[in-house]
Amino acid sequence: MKAQRRTARSALLDAFAELALSRRYHEVGVGLIVEKAGVARSTFYYYFNAKDELLLHNLKPMMSALARLPVSTEPGPEIDYWVAHIWDHRLRTRRMFDGPIGRKIANALAGELQKELRTLAVDAVADRVTPLLAEQIAGSMLSLLRAWVAGRATASAAEISRMLWWGARAHADPAAHATATCTVVQDQARVSDPYT
Repeated sequence: MKAQRRTARSALLDAFAELALSRRYHEVGVGLIVEKAGVARSTFYYYFNAKDELLLHNLKPMMSALARLPVSTEPGPEIDYWVAHIWDHRLRTRRMFDGPIGRKIANALAGELQKELRTLAVDAVADRVTPLLAEQIAGSMLSLLRAWVAGRATASAAEISRMLWWGARAHADPAAHATATCTVVQDQARVSDPYT
């Protein structure tokens, strides 16, 4: 029974991935997914609440690779692969990043980044601002990718990988992070003290 469940879930994920690469996102509905997967609609809802969950699940390896950039010593082949994949599917990527699902992708990426950034937090204040830092890095990464796939800038996939890494590292540098955190705390103290 467990193998059957894994097979049905895998069939749904595989069907979605294939459909998402061959059609526009809004054209891929639950009915089409279950037909392609060869499972009942109720099976879909047993595993997933909506097709957006399938998309986010399929994008998780890419988001995990992006989220590791702030703590990586250099961009590796995994990020190069995903950036090239984004370029190869730039028309669909552009629509997804700019469309309603774009915010869900940004939130999921920020969540993955938070997990990695928590390893860099040097104190309670740094830990407290980690969610904001994750949002900042996710927004920066997605803005760069949006501009690139929209053709607003010309760069190779390798150059984009390096820029994503450099930007993530620059935002997350522990020394800069600690200094910025201290500045924020000092600024808050000045604001809350009416006598200074």
